[in-house]
Amino acid sequence: MRTYRFFCVIIILLLSLSAKGQETTAALTAQPTVEIKKSAFYLNGKIVKLPIPSADLERIIGKPDRSKEGARKISTWDKLGLIAYQKTDSDNFIEIGIVLNVLENKFDFTPDNPYRGSFTIDGAKLTADSTRNTVNQKKTGPKFRPIPLVGMLSDYKTGDLNLIMWQAEGRRASGLGKILQISIAETKK
Repeated sequence: MRTYRFFCVIIILLLSLSAKGQETTAALTAQPTVEIKKSAFYLNGKIVKLPIPSADLERIIGKPDRSKEGARKISTWDKLGLIAYQKTDSDNFIEIGIVLNVLENKFDFTPDNPYRGSFTIDGAKLTADSTRNTVNQKKTGPKFRPIPLVGMLSDYKTGDLNLIMWQAEGRRASGLGKILQISIAETKK
């Protein structure tokens, strides 16, 4: 009888530990939230200072699904629609990309799925249908401005952050092209 109780207690403990592990994994793979407000970058409610050590970013969003090395190391979270860049000789991520469109933004490191979580920049909610013009109309503070001579890119600097907006080729210069990706990096000093 004692042995039976002992095994029941062990089984219950193992099941509860397994459920706790599944809960943690589910929390890491759920769609994240990204928010830029008052010159700060928040990911899943936690402030992110760039560069960020890989272990710290993985605690917030989990391990990447894959990585590729070239001039820089690029890590991809396929289910989350996120990418992050590192210098090849560093463990710190220096830039994080939120990919809103995977069809027109196709590279070998592009996530399998677009970002579907909540994404807000200074009060403006971004979706796959957002354009530079719609974001600028809805956000507070300074606006995204086209980068001269590179019509598909716009930037916005706030505090220590530099946000680069990649727009679809078709109507990019007018600000009407859909946003493909927003990359968040530290402002160079």
